[in-house]
Amino acid sequence: MANRAKLTAELVKQTPLPTSGQIIVWDTDVKGFGLRLTTGTKAFICNYRVKGRERRVTIGNATVWKVADARDEAKRLLQDVDKGVDPVAAREAEEASREQERQREHDERTKLVFSAVVAEWLKRDQADNRSAADVERLVNRELLPRWGERLVTDITKRDVVELLDAKMDAGHPVMANRILAHTRRLFNWCLERSIIATSPCANLSRPATERSRDRILTDTELAKVWTACAWDWPGGAAVRFIILTVSRRDEAFGATWAEIDFDKREWTIPAERAKNGKAHVLPLPPAAVELLTSLPTRKGFIFSMDGSVCFSSYSRARDRIEKRSAVEDWTFHDLRRTAATGMAALGTSPVVIERILNHVNAAGSTLAAVYNRYSYASEMRSALDGWADHVLSLATAPILEKI
Repeated sequence: MANRAKLTAELVKQTPLPTSGQIIVWDTDVKGFGLRLTTGTKAFICNYRVKGRERRVTIGNATVWKVADARDEAKRLLQDVDKGVDPVAAREAEEASREQERQREHDERTKLVFSAVVAEWLKRDQADNRSAADVERLVNRELLPRWGERLVTDITKRDVVELLDAKMDAGHPVMANRILAHTRRLFNWCLERSIIATSPCANLSRPATERSRDRILTDTELAKVWTACAWDWPGGAAVRFIILTVSRRDEAFGATWAEIDFDKREWTIPAERAKNGKAHVLPLPPAAVELLTSLPTRKGFIFSMDGSVCFSSYSRARDRIEKRSAVEDWTFHDLRRTAATGMAALGTSPVVIERILNHVNAAGSTLAAVYNRYSYASEMRSALDGWADHVLSLATAPILEKI
């Protein structure tokens, strides 16, 4: 149903809503301007034709718009039509543009979410870092639970300080230092890429003063740790392997069967896994060979449930062994230091010990390293065999009890 009348405020107010369908009252002053009434609303509209096609624009709610203002808006729309502009198409284009802008802002905002920034940082800044896996674990454990869903631009110095204070209060000063070091590097990377304007780590000092550890396990403590390893798989086997080979934690836990040569009784740590970036050939003492041959898997990773995934819960394994052995306050590196000290006590020369440890200047001075190309292979084998015999003489448990 359609009617014609001069639209006024009184007419708009007095015209009742239909019980069904719609009623349109067309204005007699401006052709195409009208009041549409449905069961729930009254709205001003404007009808027009473009290329023979009738189109309609809703100007607005009649309870909000004044009649005069709505009529003026209708005139403006009809003037646009006269100029060749389709108001409906223009509105659709404007809305599409606004939607594109909203999507762009959403995408830009998503890129600034801390978890997304961290993922990009790990990919671009940490790809060549030999400790990238450790860095990723620290970030996943310490930073993402706190800041993962926040914008990187919203993280403040106070946020960083509160995180460091929490670690200090929990009795983990060294971890607090590590967190600050990696967080600072992350935000400096963000600065370089203009992701943030200022770093929340700027002018922050290390929360703790670190002192070089000098912990050496006594023979009794070493025997207790060795024995406790028998009840933890695969962590316990890996810890025993570290003790016997004087290797680094990540080198041992990440060892693969492809690196083992049983015929030569050697373990070759490839350059990409060695801390100093140089391949390292370690003679395996008989005790280490016996340990390896007793393991249930013979493919992929050595210290793994099925060989497919490298065992990475070494901290938990260490904690379990510490609890069972009742030997407190030791780290994987302490085992390495203990072994190096033990070999020295057994008469091994410092140069041979350095070779076993795969230190950069194992030959002594830089000049000596240039000219001295002797491998010390036989001396290393003799030293490791002697050290392994010493360890077994201390231990009361067999090489690897059934887990």
